[in-house]
Amino acid sequence: DECTEGISVRRNTEYKESVGEEVRIKCPVVFCNSSPPTITWFKFETTYVPVNISDHVKLEWETTKQQEGTSYLVFRNILRSDAGTYRCGSGGSMSHNINITVKDENTNDTSTERAKTTTGGSPGIGDNLMMYVYSAAAIGAFVVIVIIVSVISMRGKSLCDYGLNHSTIFLQYIELPAIEQPSPRGSPNPLPPVRSSQKKTRRRSEE
Repeated sequence: DECTEGISVRRNTEYKESVGEEVRIKCPVVFCNSSPPTITWFKFETTYVPVNISDHVKLEWETTKQQEGTSYLVFRNILRSDAGTYRCGSGGSMSHNINITVKDENTNDTSTERAKTTTGGSPGIGDNLMMYVYSAAAIGAFVVIVIIVSVISMRGKSLCDYGLNHSTIFLQYIELPAIEQPSPRGSPNPLPPVRSSQKKTRRRSEE
């Protein structure tokens, strides 16, 4: 049978790890020789550069089947600086990108606690926001009602004052008709003058 060598890393492979953990990044390989190939790991900086092997980083190999195996890039205590994009290669073959994300333990714990708190039934951000919105709406409605009542009261008072002032001015200019005052009680009406009968007798005798 024909043998085809190759590296079978899936596209968009991603590892999300926490600082201080031991992390093993795998690179499955198919080879045709009796001995495993030499696998080189690269990290993308401005270009892909070989990963330096040190006390912090090491390589491991595991044979899984005949002419198949897996190369591991092992971080003993992964650091935030280890985050980035990696590839594994052998000869002229190169794998797809392997993305590594490293988070602080405190950040991860905090996120977990927040998730637990929200799941446990405590009021979340959305509930608090709605509470504030309802409170603000109620206060705003109360203020508007107070303003409307105050304006109506002030206008009513102004109209009353205006009506009283005009009524007073109008009454000042009304001319009341003159009324004859009755004579006081007990004073008799004056009698008409009586002509003297003596004067009539004299006039007759002279004639």
